[in-house]
Amino acid sequence: GHSFWVNSVSISQEGTTIVSGSYDKTVRVWNAQNGTCIKTLNFSTAIYHISFSINKRYIIVNNAQAFSLSTFTMIDTFSKSDDLDINLVKDNWIIVAGLRLFWLPPFRPYSS
Repeated sequence: GHSFWVNSVSISQEGTTIVSGSYDKTVRVWNAQNGTCIKTLNFSTAIYHISFSINKRYIIVNNAQAFSLSTFTMIDTFSKSDDLDINLVKDNWIIVAGLRLFWLPPFRPYSS
């Protein structure tokens, strides 16, 4: 399993696959039937949010990266006909179906 806290867990709509994201900078893909780890994806930062795309073909990591569930490779671009349900934040842009919808100002954490 993970070597540090698990920050996010998502279960596929069919209930067959579970993905977990951790402060240990990994995403793990699990077989929900037998509990085995299918794949471990390594990142340079902690994982705070993980989910499945609506079309069940992608893992969305930290609302910014998408990985193919079949090949576990990162998806850089989306075609309008193929990925209408993918919403990403990249370079502060909200991207839907490959189109930049609107820009978000950089996050500035509050400190007291």
